[in-house]
Amino acid sequence: MLDLNYQKKLTVIYTVGFFILVLSFIGLFVFADRLGAASLGAEGVAWAQGVLGTLIGLLTAELPKQLQFWYGSSLGSKAKDEKANVLKQS
Repeated sequence: MLDLNYQKKLTVIYTVGFFILVLSFIGLFVFADRLGAASLGAEGVAWAQGVLGTLIGLLTAELPKQLQFWYGSSLGSKAKDEKANVLKQS
């Protein structure tokens, strides 16, 4: 039968990681002055903001693909293919 446990885990990990990065990015902007004074320096904070911004941009572009599996046609196609394979074997 159709085993979707790995896809569920992947979706949860991806989505949770995405929001952790978003919150980190927001926190870095909010506390940038405190972090700059502490250890990173102004250039370090700017670099970290650039890296986190790039990561968030990349993950944002891929997030719809993860969610589309559940709300789009991929899940139905996967179930259809699984049924076709079962029919071929019998």
